[in-house]
Amino acid sequence: MRSEALILIAFCGGLAACAEKLLPESENINVLQDTSLARHCAHLGNTFIQSKNPAMNNERQSETLLIKAKNLAYELGADTIVPMPTTFKDRQPFRFYICARNDNNGGDGN
Repeated sequence: MRSEALILIAFCGGLAACAEKLLPESENINVLQDTSLARHCAHLGNTFIQSKNPAMNNERQSETLLIKAKNLAYELGADTIVPMPTTFKDRQPFRFYICARNDNNGGDGN
């Protein structure tokens, strides 16, 4: 599964999971603001999510990147993501985790 996840991450730009519309299945993906909150979770991997429209304003760009990350998390079987700081406007790194199977996931969701 891990190598399959890394392959999916590598080709994120061409996957349906990277669409700009939030999939209904992705609505319950937790977003944590710090990796320390995911310390009891299983780390699946990291990737950059990129927007196809760098001309968007910053707020819309952030929203689009988050939607793409949540959709990809669902496709990978993750239930939690952590957006990482970036200096780029049109792409952002995210970390993917499975927390639901752990008793102390450290986060309370969105």
